[in-house]
Amino acid sequence: MKSVFDPDYQNQSIDARIVVAMERLSEAFRTRLWDENKKHNLSPLQIQIIIFLLYHPEQGAGVKQLAGEFNVAKPTASDAVKTLIRKGYLTEEPVATDGRRKMLKLTPKGEKTAHQVSFFANRIQDEISPLESGQKKILLESLLGIIYNLQQSGIISTDRMCYRCRFFGRSDDPDKPHYCHLLETPLAVADLRIDCPEFEPVP
Repeated sequence: MKSVFDPDYQNQSIDARIVVAMERLSEAFRTRLWDENKKHNLSPLQIQIIIFLLYHPEQGAGVKQLAGEFNVAKPTASDAVKTLIRKGYLTEEPVATDGRRKMLKLTPKGEKTAHQVSFFANRIQDEISPLESGQKKILLESLLGIIYNLQQSGIISTDRMCYRCRFFGRSDDPDKPHYCHLLETPLAVADLRIDCPEFEPVP
């Protein structure tokens, strides 16, 4: 087996070039996160946590869920959460239906900061916007397929996208080949979601 980072191998394998291209894209996200780190003195993981809690308050997330969400060890997530609590960004509250469990909530300071840092990836979106509509649809469908395969192989552990939802199906409409049984509507490729609030995993 050859490394995808071997230039000679890359020249022979389009798969390797795609992987390296994705790795370069990940550098863009790391760079943007570290820019926010310099402004707010928060680690990339801490930034991701407060953004997640800002836009998914219904999840009632605890440390275990956050560890799964960001594919890190539970102690790593726990350390990040403890720091955020100490700095006044988060509070822990007991779950009403289970007093043994605690869920994390943003403080007013946490909400304000989460909103500010949540735009870190918009600069990357600016570079995608000029692509033609057809290119975007192909790119989205390809990325969804890769994410699904990574989840199936255990490389990433969580997602809320259509492909893994119990409501997802197929439609006979060639322009809208997918179907959401919850919304009772056919879906075009451009309608497919990566982070759906109505997501329910396949049993």
